Amino acid sequence: MNASQLEFVNLVIDHLTDRGIITVESLYTRHTQMSAPRPRQPIQPAEVDQLVDILHDVRDRAVA
Repeated sequence: MNASQLEFVNLVIDHLTDRGIITVESLYTRHTQMSAPRPRQPIQPAEVDQLVDILHDVRDRAVA
């Protein structure tokens, strides 16, 4: 992982630690805010579906 990817993953982990779940909308908001001044996106479009599936799994386990 490069520095941008690690920063993004840490933001997701922090959010999950604070709130227990993260919505897909919040994910895009954090991604946009974090990557706005950077020319490269930390997560490639092909990885987004996989990440969303993982976050849904985390949410399902948290509320079960």
